Amino acid sequence: MRDDFERIARELQRAKTSKEERLTPNTVMRVAIRAMTKRFELKRGQAPNTEEELFDLVEGAQLGDLELPRASGR
Repeated sequence: MRDDFERIARELQRAKTSKEERLTPNTVMRVAIRAMTKRFELKRGQAPNTEEELFDLVEGAQLGDLELPRASGR
């Protein structure tokens, strides 16, 4: 997973047109956490029992409108 964050940060850093702020793997991780905590709400009857079930809930129900790169090795 760390490799994915590093790859995304490299791609973002290369594509930037401003030198205002450096985009690092930690930046990408913080933004991902902020997006999840802002959008995720466990609905009645939903009870993920595993990391994979939680991931599926977050990905499918809450982040479906965002175009986020999928992590490899899933």
